[in-house]
Amino acid sequence: MSPQTTKPKSTFHYQSSLPRLPIPKLEKTLERWLISIKPFATDKELEEAKSLAQDFLKPDGLGQKLQERLINYDKTQAESWLDKFWLDNAYLVWRDPSLINVNWGTVTQDHPSKPQSPPSNFRGFTRYQIARASHLIHHLTKLHESIINEEFPITKSGKDESSAICMNQYKKVFGVTRIPEWGVDRLEASFPCFSTHIAVLVQGQIFKLNVYKILENGERIVNSIEDIEYQLTQLIYDKSITKYVDFTHVTGSHRDLWTQFRQSLIQHDPTNLKSLQSIESALFSLSLDDYVVPSNPTSQYQNAFHGTGYNRWFDKSLNFIIDASGSLGLNGEHSPIDALVPTQLLDHCASQPFNWTKDTSNEFSSESLKSDLESWKTRGLIKDIHKPQHLEFKIPENLHDLIKSGQEQINKLISNSDSKVIIYNDYGSEFIKKSAKLPVDGYLQMVQQLNYYQLFGKLASVYETASIRKFKLGRTEAIRAASQDAKNFIQFANNLLKKNSDSISAQDYQKAYNLLSKACLTHRTNTIEASNGNGVDRHLLALRLLLRKNESHQIFQHPTFINSCKWDLSTSQLFSSKNLGGTGFGAVQPQGVGENYYHRPKEFTFTVECKRDNKTLTGGIKQWEEGLIKCLKLVKNIALKGQVEKSKL
Repeated sequence: MSPQTTKPKSTFHYQSSLPRLPIPKLEKTLERWLISIKPFATDKELEEAKSLAQDFLKPDGLGQKLQERLINYDKTQAESWLDKFWLDNAYLVWRDPSLINVNWGTVTQDHPSKPQSPPSNFRGFTRYQIARASHLIHHLTKLHESIINEEFPITKSGKDESSAICMNQYKKVFGVTRIPEWGVDRLEASFPCFSTHIAVLVQGQIFKLNVYKILENGERIVNSIEDIEYQLTQLIYDKSITKYVDFTHVTGSHRDLWTQFRQSLIQHDPTNLKSLQSIESALFSLSLDDYVVPSNPTSQYQNAFHGTGYNRWFDKSLNFIIDASGSLGLNGEHSPIDALVPTQLLDHCASQPFNWTKDTSNEFSSESLKSDLESWKTRGLIKDIHKPQHLEFKIPENLHDLIKSGQEQINKLISNSDSKVIIYNDYGSEFIKKSAKLPVDGYLQMVQQLNYYQLFGKLASVYETASIRKFKLGRTEAIRAASQDAKNFIQFANNLLKKNSDSISAQDYQKAYNLLSKACLTHRTNTIEASNGNGVDRHLLALRLLLRKNESHQIFQHPTFINSCKWDLSTSQLFSSKNLGGTGFGAVQPQGVGENYYHRPKEFTFTVECKRDNKTLTGGIKQWEEGLIKCLKLVKNIALKGQVEKSKL
């Protein structure tokens, strides 16, 4: 007899049994906060902060009242006290442009089947581009089906059943759009989402493309890859459309400008509302760019992260981008979901078999695409295939000034953004685990913080993302990664950076390694605490939001509190994949650095962003990269030469 197979549990099987996010004890949060500010505070500031914390903690003090309000508020929330606080105040109330400030970008590695790129001055579309897009659309739609049918595998942090984590973010992947509103934006989302179309952007024109066949009995069948190839080819060469002025960049501009523009469009003509609703209800958006991005990770990443600012819908939770050479990227709107979930889906799609076998002799000729259309017609492949619909917009003259203002805003944002994908392959995580005998994340954090210190001349206030998805509706907590132990290592190692490697003594290496080990151990402890819901920042955010009119406490105005929330170095680690070429986001502070990183056994990838008008980092990302490499080499030497062999008994 064959062994009985166990049916996999449904995607959201464990949701109801997940624990709620705990409310930390107030005294513990303040204790952790005081520890976190010690590396930055003067003795006087630290004593003032301790005194304020004691006053805040008094039995009849404001802190206890706020804590009691939070406990009562938690009882009114179905699943989490943090969810709405975080969504609204981390994202939806902010009026700054989403482009670069909120949205993140990622790019995949070039597929092995990718043909030779067109010349740099090429303008148009290619067979390979359309084939890659069709493959992506088909597999994304299949993933959407698996999620709404609850067949998508449950993510676990370990091997046993108790390690299942919250899958709620998968409900907010497809068919989700941020809608600009005065004061605070809103999310257009529902689950399950039964939309049957996507939005395709081509040269600033937007099309509705159905990705399902609906049978008479109501059954939904995902269009085949070949069906979608035909649809996209038909879309590109539809000469019957009346083009409107490209306003897509306005979606990435200041939220109030975009709100004014959108509401004016709706008021001008009901056709505009209908078209907007088609975009906003689409499963996702896809941008087909009519230009060639240089074949290097940084250029490809920048096209995904911001591009020219045009031919994108920055409010869609997922906006995929494919240029004329077939390079694939994703721009993600951050408010409904964190980058980990969409990048896992993109990684899955990039892993699916894709064999490019077509004759490439006329690869970049528009005639080749036209001949494909004729071939499809001859073979009768157009039956029951939905013709893409060009969405109509009627844009009054009085909105052209807003379009121009939006253009000026995004041009300024993009020109001031300096970013790079840094791939370092002298060593990787294998060395850190086996030779350095240290935790990989702590090690890489110390490298990045050391680099900041040597370049800026001060310790960075560091944000690192920790996952709290072991709890219902869990998203992230902040790891305050700049600890006193990190400071001790960084200051000592910075002195070693100034020396010639030959002049560093064995004792110096040993001391540096001991300090590094202690800093990594502290970092691991802080990471575990944050992941267990015992961080500092989310709890203090909630308490501040529960202040009533005319209520205040000096602790919230003290320099140590304010400065500890200004993230000089904003960091996040992503899973390693052979398919990903770089993932990143913008610096949080105008004079700061944003850095996403992941590791492979033999290499590290850092995707870094800073502003070109950064007054300290005048050499921009090139200066950061040079410093980073210097720090990676030094810390490797510390790990190699600083360990004292234990005597064998």
